[in-house]
Amino acid sequence: MVPEWDGATCAQCNKCSYVCPHATIRPYALTAEEAANAPAVATIVDKKGKGKDVYKYTMAVSPLDCMGCGVCVGVCPTNSLKMVARETQDAKQAAFDYMVENVTVKEDLANNTVMGSQYKTPLLEFSGSCAGCAETSYAR
Repeated sequence: MVPEWDGATCAQCNKCSYVCPHATIRPYALTAEEAANAPAVATIVDKKGKGKDVYKYTMAVSPLDCMGCGVCVGVCPTNSLKMVARETQDAKQAAFDYMVENVTVKEDLANNTVMGSQYKTPLLEFSGSCAGCAETSYAR
């Protein structure tokens, strides 16, 4: 089981990314060009709050690296994540890979708040710790 993101109801608080012990769910702010070049499987919505007139937004999930702990689902204040069978999300790996490889960090958003910090590239990812283990969060 892995999380499936509903962009229509998401508040874009980035708490799910903050609590993910494996950095397999990550927010991205995209320029118009980055959004246009994204794979069709990517769910991209209008950015809310800071940067709303400049960027688009997506929450990318790596179904192949997610351990299925569900911590992200539990912290979501708008119930915009639900656990589904991994096989239904395998195609979304292309969107995650595109975001990691092609979307630049937006320095105007990447500040030291919980929300802003999640736009930065993780220093530790896919740690291999047990599903839901907080040890990676401490190291990050």
